[in-house]
Amino acid sequence: MIIATDTQRLSNLVKYEVAPEMGYCRKALAFDNTNGGVAIGTLLGLNAAGKWEVALQAPTTAYSQFALATDAGVKLGGVAATVGLFRGPASVSKAAIVWHASFDQAAEKNAAYAALEAQGVQVLDAV
Repeated sequence: MIIATDTQRLSNLVKYEVAPEMGYCRKALAFDNTNGGVAIGTLLGLNAAGKWEVALQAPTTAYSQFALATDAGVKLGGVAATVGLFRGPASVSKAAIVWHASFDQAAEKNAAYAALEAQGVQVLDAV
């Protein structure tokens, strides 16, 4: 018998952000959820239609495979109009980032970390 289950919490992901009460590091994103809902902490990128989508690494997709230096984000909440952490100063936990299966190499993940950090979102070895 299952008594309770728990999902990823925002506090597992976001370790620090400037002015959260004003949403300085966040913005509402036009989100393409044609692939269904995604979890808090999912790495996002812009697709060809200019909507945010789960970031994919595979070169055969239509997504902006890391135009991430300017178009990276991490999902914080919402469904159709989601909220994303897209600039810093902010810090997130590496362990809480949710990856698409196409990110199967350390170098790919390191490139995503670098893209987030270029936007002022520090990626920490934290739990």
